[in-house]
Amino acid sequence: MTKVLKLIFKDENGKDTVIVLHNPKDVDADTAKSVMQKIVDANIFEKAGLNLCATIVGAKYYETQSTPIFNAT
Repeated sequence: MTKVLKLIFKDENGKDTVIVLHNPKDVDADTAKSVMQKIVDANIFEKAGLNLCATIVGAKYYETQSTPIFNAT
């Protein structure tokens, strides 16, 4: 099973921006909000002069599982 943490923001135009962290540690809501606020305050993600992480939307864990059908080797 693969686990990722998705940090979801809105850019200055109101479109979603997602930062995906693979194999994250378990964090609580306060920790996630604190880290995300630091990203917003740092204003380090920009494209064509547009702040990609202007506001916090939320954070979610996603887990995926693969089940092999066969292996040709």
